Amino acid sequence: MNNTPLIAYICLQLLLQAIVFSGVAQPQPEPASSHLTSPVASVYQSLYRQAEKLYASDNATPHTDSAALSGYQKVIALLDKTPSVNDSILFDSYMKCGILHLSFGESGKALPSFRNAVLTANAKAHLPDSLLFKPYLYIGSCLYDSYDLDSALYYYKLAEDILDNHSTLAESERLYNKVGVLYYESGDYRRSIHYFTKALTIVRSHQVADPLLVGNYQNNIASALLKMEEYGKAIDLYKTVLSNHSYRNELFNNIGTAYLNAGDASEAIRWLGQVRPGNQATYNNLACAWLRLNKLDSAAHNLQQALTEYGKKPTQQKNQDYANTLKYTGDLLVARDSPMKALDYYQRAIIQLDRDFDDLAPEHNPAAFIGLHNSFQLFDALVAKARTFRSLGSVGPDMHPLINSFSAYAAALSLANHVQRMYYSDEARLFLVKKADTVYKETVDLGYRLFQRQKDPAWLEKIFDCQEAGKASVLQARLGDPGLRMLKGKARDLFLEARKGQAEAARLNLLLSSTKDGPVLTQLQIRIREVELRISALQERLDQYPEYYRSKFATGNTGIAAIRKEFLTEEHALLSYYYTSHELYCFYVTRERSGCVVSPWDATSLANILALRNNLDAAGLADRHATSELTRLVSRQLIAPVYDKIKDKSRLIIIPYNEIGYLPFEMLETTAGHRLLVRDFSVSYDYSANIQSRAQDAIPSHYQVLALAPFAGEGGSMPSLSRSSSEVEGLPGRILLNDQATRQQFVRWLPHYPIIHLATHAIANDEDPLQSYIEFYSTGNKQADTLHRLYEQEIYHLGMDSAALVILSACETGNGRLVHGEGLISLSRAFSYAGCKSVITSLWKADDAATAFIIRRVHHYLQKGKPKDQALRLSKIDYQDNPDIEDRYKTPSYWAHLILLGDYKPVAENNQGWWLVIGVIILCLLLAFTWWTIIKNRVRMAGPGEKTGG
Repeated sequence: MNNTPLIAYICLQLLLQAIVFSGVAQPQPEPASSHLTSPVASVYQSLYRQAEKLYASDNATPHTDSAALSGYQKVIALLDKTPSVNDSILFDSYMKCGILHLSFGESGKALPSFRNAVLTANAKAHLPDSLLFKPYLYIGSCLYDSYDLDSALYYYKLAEDILDNHSTLAESERLYNKVGVLYYESGDYRRSIHYFTKALTIVRSHQVADPLLVGNYQNNIASALLKMEEYGKAIDLYKTVLSNHSYRNELFNNIGTAYLNAGDASEAIRWLGQVRPGNQATYNNLACAWLRLNKLDSAAHNLQQALTEYGKKPTQQKNQDYANTLKYTGDLLVARDSPMKALDYYQRAIIQLDRDFDDLAPEHNPAAFIGLHNSFQLFDALVAKARTFRSLGSVGPDMHPLINSFSAYAAALSLANHVQRMYYSDEARLFLVKKADTVYKETVDLGYRLFQRQKDPAWLEKIFDCQEAGKASVLQARLGDPGLRMLKGKARDLFLEARKGQAEAARLNLLLSSTKDGPVLTQLQIRIREVELRISALQERLDQYPEYYRSKFATGNTGIAAIRKEFLTEEHALLSYYYTSHELYCFYVTRERSGCVVSPWDATSLANILALRNNLDAAGLADRHATSELTRLVSRQLIAPVYDKIKDKSRLIIIPYNEIGYLPFEMLETTAGHRLLVRDFSVSYDYSANIQSRAQDAIPSHYQVLALAPFAGEGGSMPSLSRSSSEVEGLPGRILLNDQATRQQFVRWLPHYPIIHLATHAIANDEDPLQSYIEFYSTGNKQADTLHRLYEQEIYHLGMDSAALVILSACETGNGRLVHGEGLISLSRAFSYAGCKSVITSLWKADDAATAFIIRRVHHYLQKGKPKDQALRLSKIDYQDNPDIEDRYKTPSYWAHLILLGDYKPVAENNQGWWLVIGVIILCLLLAFTWWTIIKNRVRMAGPGEKTGG
């Protein structure tokens, strides 16, 4: 819904009014060129003065503006074709023509004037580059009006580059607002808020702040908050602006829209009803509200009103408000059981929202997405069309509606994937993930129905790709970033600078979360905004490098065929889980076969997983019989349906989905006499099958560990972990204990070791991930937390592409906040995000002695060259089989908490084979030497002329 008429229209009118009254810099006529005769010089100067007088008139009318435009055009005709030193007047005349065309609503005619102004300024070295700021700004506005968002952003960025060198230029706040509008329209709401706030700050810094502009920019910030579903904050800010009696109609509309999005259609109608008649966006919003209340006649009346308003301003340009009218008309037709007509309206809405798409056939969709779009509106229109096609295909034998539905769903998800990679912040990406998760489920469900009806394996490939793309898509986007491994020169410098800025933003956000002092909060917010704007600019410059851009926007789908041939050994089976409201999908992939097993899934299935996890957390306090029964129930749900497909394998790669990731599969049971999976399978986990294709480094020839145990002894700011020293003692590499194990030492030595082991305390804060951290040594003498804690946000930006394995024996490092579709946002995920190939992490707080035993054995097997998954499995079996450990400590609560995330390959070369070869060679040499010695001694004993025995 378009709830921002200020953003697209009122802001432009204010801009034009301010320009008309303040004017562009008024150049004085320069001495006439020797190439101009005196009469001609007199004519253009007279025309220019008359046009200036009309332009600056306090009683301007359309008639006087037209006369001014005619005068400027005559000046241009005289100066443009004759060599002249009066380039500043020529430049100014082009600018004024463009501004006057804009005031008439003729952006198409304004655009050439502004472009000629740019050509004039660029052709003359004596004109200052600051003159280019306003034509770039206005060219961007014209292109925005014509729906060319990418070109608009290009010119806005040219204007912003000029501001970097001339920070005091007039209208700079308007540029920031314009850029904010563009990001708002493309769905990057957090970034738009940074720009709106920058504009607001500039206006407020003026000696006399313009209350209209202050209200405008506050309104825009509130609109972005509304889109981010922060309804309370948005409504409060709208009402603050309303109390200043600014833009009452627009604010009534926006407050109504806020209530509508928050789910209160009745309150929305109350506010929307106060808007003065004649606003197409308001009629759209009223229609949507009445549709929510199932008042179809009222909805139809308002949609007709919206169409009438649109008809009053006919235009060939694509129009966002008109797109909303068309989309809601489609919704109305669906509600009135006219789906075929609805499809036509949805298709026309899609055309209005995609600048490069004009196909009226509903079965066709945009094939590719490049640059910026009105992303969420286009996404919603595509999904509405997909759902309508699906309803048509639910009855009757004709499968074409279902196929068309799948195509529309696929287009919507392709758009979501593209837009996600356009964003530079994870916050914006995660917001999109929540919106897309339901659509991924609908698409997978539909694809399986098509597979059942057509028996074509291609459908399994499609839905496998779909559900894998929907898992951990934010993490996939990060790991798909080309980063340092392929960048050189200036691009590499930009990337490093952007990464440095991200780390700084993380540090400032941490300070912000722990600060209560008002003035300090304000200063931190300003600094964060400036850093975010700098990162945004760096990212956009980086996108200009083709090799980076191509890699960044590659889909990254690995596919079943590639997994079978390239990423699995003969021993492996990959199991990827996914669920919808009623069904559990388990895709299995081995070298020889692949397929999908579907079984029932309901609230009870999910409840069993959560109950089992709670019992594991409770360790010795949980009822053992209840835990065993839950284990059997979950095993029957997750393992039994697919066991026959994998029983001949010895290694599993598990790709869980949402809450399924709460459990270690090693503790589940096979169908053969309740035998634990850990007895038959080595297990590793990953976030998505697409991540399996990450580039792998060569296996290190030497086993070198950076190990830190800050609380191995008494002292320090945290309780002692007496067993932690035994985890790391004797390991090759650098071992830092107690007061040596500081955050500073960790950061210093991190890049130099392929294996990192942290045996320390950790806190996983599900409610506020900003407060999740790993603890290092501290004396506790009022030392700032950021000096001895490594927070989750900071880990993201460590740059750990060279790390082969991180072992986190700290408690709960695998715990975190569940984001549906993305998975657990945990400390261990942060290390994966930073580029680490694999992580051994803990799912719950487990026994220190058990953890120390298992981790010591893991190091033992890793040093022998065992793959990581096998090393962890053998270590867990050693723990269970050790006769010195009491049986009561051998339940899964004690040994199953450690899991391997990511790459399963070894971290050291297996030299056992070489030692065997060397041993055989040495033995052969010893035998040869011995035989030679015996023969020699016999010869000596025989003496001269004697023969030895035969």
